[in-house]
Amino acid sequence: MRRRCVLGLALVVAAIFAVVQARPALAYEIDTRDTSANRSRTFKAFEDDIGTIFEIFFTTTTPNEQRRIRGLLKMVMPSTASDVMLVSRHTIFCAPAGSTAIDNQIFGVQNVLRGGSIRMTPRYIFTAAEPGDYHCWMGISTGRPRPTATNQTSNILKVARGSYLEATTAIHSSSAQGFAPKEPSPVFGGGKAYDAAVLTWTAPADVSTIAVSGDAYLTTCTAVGGSWDPLLDPVVDPITGRHLCTRTDVNKAGTTVITRLVVGQRNTAGTGYCRLTHFPSASGRQTLITRDVHHVVLFQSGAITISTAPDCSRDFKIKVYVKHVSGADLIVHKQGTITAVIPPAPAVMMSRPVDS
Repeated sequence: MRRRCVLGLALVVAAIFAVVQARPALAYEIDTRDTSANRSRTFKAFEDDIGTIFEIFFTTTTPNEQRRIRGLLKMVMPSTASDVMLVSRHTIFCAPAGSTAIDNQIFGVQNVLRGGSIRMTPRYIFTAAEPGDYHCWMGISTGRPRPTATNQTSNILKVARGSYLEATTAIHSSSAQGFAPKEPSPVFGGGKAYDAAVLTWTAPADVSTIAVSGDAYLTTCTAVGGSWDPLLDPVVDPITGRHLCTRTDVNKAGTTVITRLVVGQRNTAGTGYCRLTHFPSASGRQTLITRDVHHVVLFQSGAITISTAPDCSRDFKIKVYVKHVSGADLIVHKQGTITAVIPPAPAVMMSRPVDS
């Protein structure tokens, strides 16, 4: 009996060891991460404060090497602030080290309510055209979305501990993203739907699983304009320079919207799909964007196994489906709406998943 128990224990230990040693299906090591603020974690929103909060450096060794750049920004508005809400804007930039030329800026904006907080997880794929040293940084700007003649010094925002900016090691060479920041942003209502950040992608023969993500940066037309500075106002399109909301669009009740990440594997006949996968679900997520919140970035991601059924090709169409349900017209900002597909890392020990 003792020998049988010892043998059973050994098998259990071996099984646990095998699980511990197993590589997560879609994982990449973290090359570099910055968690310590480059400046004070307190931003004086009453002065329209702005600054770089995190910065990372890494070296690429092959042409067109791709890295997954990810951030976590937890912003808090104290309950002692005089205003009901303050605006928090973040941007991630990347450039060759020592250069001011920037690439692949990803934007996001949300108002923080008094005594509350927001949690933003921006992410995108950065491609380094040439081998060399690169750096990325997260910039933050703040302010009062409803201008006033008085500056209340209690109007501050704080970057909470646990926020960071990081870059993974080099990701699979076939990784791709749907991102069109240089295109005007659409505005629509009336129950219409919009396919955002559409990405067509073909899976390499040796890839059986993929990680996918789709993030939608949205604004409700509860006002024609917000910020005192048009350059910082998300309701002003950075491509056309025009206000995206008109007075006829305005509805102070806000907007109800449905979003979902859709991953379609096309059939071999080229007439449609052999398989559709949705995140978080086929019905999507319903969100009310209120007048006070005004802007949101909705983050959606997951992992799927590529079907090998005879009627399935290896071609995919990935998008963020955005449907206006009711209320004010809706803006889908091209500068922060993005999809991505990333095959798994090589079979070596990894530290954490591609997206969390």
